[in-house]
Amino acid sequence: FLAVRTVSKKIDKTAYYETMGIDRIIICESIQDGVIIDAGSAVTVDIVNNGVSIRYYCTCL
Repeated sequence: FLAVRTVSKKIDKTAYYETMGIDRIIICESIQDGVIIDAGSAVTVDIVNNGVSIRYYCTCL
């Protein structure tokens, strides 16, 4: 928990939508280009282009 609070202070979260979780923000920040698929209580898909999350999809299960 402490690591998440420390990391979240060092990342500019204003580039992402307000309710986006820090876990997905960190993943988006860690790649330059790609697609991130996360399956939990919902399936989320983030498309990252030049280090910026340009598209987001969510399918609630």
